[in-house]
Amino acid sequence: METYYPDWYSRYPNCTVDSSFTEPSNVSLFHWNSKTLKDVDKLNSMTVHQIIQTLFQ
Repeated sequence: METYYPDWYSRYPNCTVDSSFTEPSNVSLFHWNSKTLKDVDKLNSMTVHQIIQTLFQ
């Protein structure tokens, strides 16, 4: 970011997180709400690898 967006980089601090952010105890923080957001691609039932393939075909 510093190379391509130096103004942005200087304005916002580094906000990286360690792997504990994605540990199983934290994964359940996201809940799919089918009333608000329709899952037409069935992403909710896919693995991470399948979702990445779907999004970046």
